[in-house]
Amino acid sequence: MDHPELSAGWLSRLFYHWTGPLQRKGLQDPSVSLDDLYPLLPQDNRDARADAFLALTARLPVRPWAITTYIWRHYGSRIALLTLLQLLAMLATLASPWLLNHVMTQLGTGAATEHKLLLALALFGSVLAAGMLAEHALQLALKMHVPIRRLLAEALLAKVMKLGGKSFDDRAGGRVQNLINRDVWDITWILADPAMPITMLLLLAGTIALLVWQVGSAGLVGCAVLTLLLLLSTRLVRRMNQQEQRLKHSQDERNGILAEYIKKLRLVRQNGLGPFFTRAAEQKRQQELNVLGRVLRLDAINDALMLGTPLLVTLATFTTYLVSGQSLTLPQVFTTIALFAVLRIPMQRLPYLIRTLINFNTGFQRLCELLNSPEQHRQLDDDNLAKGTVVLNEVSARHQQHTMLTGVDLTINPGELIGITGKTGAGKSCLLHLIAGFDDDFEGEIRRHGRVAHLGHKPWLMNDSIRNNILFGQPWDEARYRWVLEACTLTGDLALLGHGDQTLVGELGTRLSGGQQQRVALARALYTQADILLLDNPLSALDPMVSAQVLRLGLAFRPGPTRLLVSHDPEVLAHCDRVFAIEQGALIELAPRQLADLPPQDPSQAPLAPQEAERFNAEKIVEGKVDWGLFGFLWQRLNAPGLILLTLGLALGQEGLRIASDLWLGGKAANTELAPLLGTYMALGLGSLLCITLVRVLNYKLGLKLAWSLFEGMLSRISRAPMAFFDKVPQGRILNRFDRDLAETQETLLPMMSGLFGMLISVLLQVLVIGINLPLLLLVTPLVGGVLYLLQRRYRAVQLKLRRQ
Repeated sequence: MDHPELSAGWLSRLFYHWTGPLQRKGLQDPSVSLDDLYPLLPQDNRDARADAFLALTARLPVRPWAITTYIWRHYGSRIALLTLLQLLAMLATLASPWLLNHVMTQLGTGAATEHKLLLALALFGSVLAAGMLAEHALQLALKMHVPIRRLLAEALLAKVMKLGGKSFDDRAGGRVQNLINRDVWDITWILADPAMPITMLLLLAGTIALLVWQVGSAGLVGCAVLTLLLLLSTRLVRRMNQQEQRLKHSQDERNGILAEYIKKLRLVRQNGLGPFFTRAAEQKRQQELNVLGRVLRLDAINDALMLGTPLLVTLATFTTYLVSGQSLTLPQVFTTIALFAVLRIPMQRLPYLIRTLINFNTGFQRLCELLNSPEQHRQLDDDNLAKGTVVLNEVSARHQQHTMLTGVDLTINPGELIGITGKTGAGKSCLLHLIAGFDDDFEGEIRRHGRVAHLGHKPWLMNDSIRNNILFGQPWDEARYRWVLEACTLTGDLALLGHGDQTLVGELGTRLSGGQQQRVALARALYTQADILLLDNPLSALDPMVSAQVLRLGLAFRPGPTRLLVSHDPEVLAHCDRVFAIEQGALIELAPRQLADLPPQDPSQAPLAPQEAERFNAEKIVEGKVDWGLFGFLWQRLNAPGLILLTLGLALGQEGLRIASDLWLGGKAANTELAPLLGTYMALGLGSLLCITLVRVLNYKLGLKLAWSLFEGMLSRISRAPMAFFDKVPQGRILNRFDRDLAETQETLLPMMSGLFGMLISVLLQVLVIGINLPLLLLVTPLVGGVLYLLQRRYRAVQLKLRRQ
């Protein structure tokens, strides 16, 4: 189906009426699923720009500016539209206080009622336009995230596939996951919306200009105070940036430990190493929380400073104005208060913007660091050779300071089956790795032509079905698929599994026996139709009968691709065209009669009886509203009722004192006694500022307590979970819980909850104040509240269900 926005009219787009069907479905059962979502817009689909971006990031060194200019050049029209919407929203926002001044001035004059009504309608229109323009700008920025995040994620994954062996290890997976889950998100915010910092500064400058228009030079005094506070904030930001980089590094190390623990869980538990990994993860987590504590503490101080800036600037401005001997008029008071309310918008967003810019800078550095990592850069393909040919000339290689190969010369013709044997550690796997291109740390020359498939002595399977492990994203060919099943003697095994080839294998194939894992991995190598097959002990885990069948049907068939087969079994090597032994780094060809002198293979144990693998259960998705039990769970985890109640009380005091200060100033504007006016206003304002600061400090303290409590509980659960849990739950999902989900919980959940509580209190207090002064407006309040409730109910129903997918 087409995206409904494409056929929507301008009114439908303005008010998002085209989303109505999806919102109505969100209120119904069953819930909204991913299949109900609209397709991507044509401009968001993958196109030639993605391939060009991959080519750009493949040219080393990769510079942040090159990535930035590429994205801005190819998405410039949408970024320009976004900038225009933000500028119009800024102008509409600044127009509101200006119109309010004219409305208040006209109320005290004999101007015509039509003129007053026109000004009131213009004021309403400016507020409405500012809100709608800001919302459309936000939605456009979010749409820009789709193609930009895809470009960056594809570039990262493409780089990972080309990393040299020395640049990538087991724990590097935690760093890559952190980059994709968090850093790419932070980078995209600025790349998709580069005008956001500029428009915010313009809004700040426009507000200051209007303040000067209202209160003259006193506004400049307020600006001076604002400048000093911003300079102080800048110093805090620099320190936050340093700590943020340390935090990212600590998170990478902790994720790496967890990934290694989960990946090798069976081996870890069999050897009783679980407590070791748990202690190592807890130590890394404690180091991470020490750094996180410094980040949150600096953020709390900076946040309180930014939120208190409007109050401090207000005090400085009004004090200067009244001390100069001038009197405040009612229009001046309310216009100035409105301007300070506008000033509060950029000042509230400034901490978030600063944090985003810090994360953008840190994330871009980490992104380019990975993109510039050493990779397999030697070109081994030689189109002048026949397909399947492999040539080694004077190849020497070292591994961990030990010489593995010395002066190896070897030419392999297309279709040959070459056997490789030798003692443990002689360099057999090293030779295959060099031909495969996994390592370029060698001397001499290696040339080859054709597609290469490598099967290591430890088979690797992803947590998916057997069929998907064999296909591995390749096109479906039923005839070839059936052939590889027969060649690897998997047909009988599949018949014993309840779901056949749709059975999930578990993490690293742990639901299958060792022999089954090896045969599935071999089937994948054969299905690729590679010209060169590199097989490292592919029959080591098979019993003699199965090994003989696989050897005859899947390895020694002719004609076939070029095959290099590592084995210790003389019976297997006897099927090879040529056999070479690696002795003291040299490659020595063995005559057929010498094979009988090789030590026989140790008798293999009988393979485990195949067991039916359980189907992987889809992740349980919560239905309906947010369970109130979640708040009870957080209450238990925090285990600090006094601090929680104190935080809520301070949030109530913060909003109450802020509204009281505005009411006092508005009600006493004509008071000629300067001391009582400013003294009371200052006391109320400073009380509100003190409450803001204490709320931020308590949020920081509670956030650290919650971070450790959740991590400790989660780590304890997975440490005691049965192995069946890890067979059914993908490793990526577990790591996501410890990475992005835990980070959002520890850094944003409590501030958002306290902010929501404060906003609710503010609305209730303002309705109460309006009701006291204009009781008739209370009659309209239920109607407005009902409409807003219906709108948010429709939005929240869909949003919750989609966020839970």
